[in-house]
Amino acid sequence: RQRADAFDVIQSVALGYGIGHAAPGEINARGLAAALSLAFARAYDDCVTMLDGKTVDVLMIDGKSVWKTCPHEDTVKVERLPNGDDQSLSIAAASVLAKVWRDGQMVELGTEHPDYGFERHKGYGTRAHSDALKAHGVLTNVHRTAYRPVAALLD
Repeated sequence: RQRADAFDVIQSVALGYGIGHAAPGEINARGLAAALSLAFARAYDDCVTMLDGKTVDVLMIDGKSVWKTCPHEDTVKVERLPNGDDQSLSIAAASVLAKVWRDGQMVELGTEHPDYGFERHKGYGTRAHSDALKAHGVLTNVHRTAYRPVAALLD
């Protein structure tokens, strides 16, 4: 509940933000690193659109090794901060936006596929999620079939 409340506050005060997403099919086809880069580019583009012509001075990225390269690095200063949530209010706010958005997507998936319990486990590798996969099978349009534990269920 606190994240949801913070989500509304962050949206009301942020100069700009973007939420990037890569679909399971994109992750399966491109690999996780390339899909992360694609999602990052989408988030950046959404933020630039929201800024309506203003420029982005710096991209602050949570983590060090995940983003070996990132879109727009040739035109915008990039700061990589390990444990960025602890060091930057902007990164912590971005984390809240991403988590609340993702949780909303999982609740929606839970409505579409009630046997899987997405609204409860949010897609994390819990025992309940694993049990649902074994009982009801892999949803190829939802699950990352290239992910080893899910791929093993397809054999």
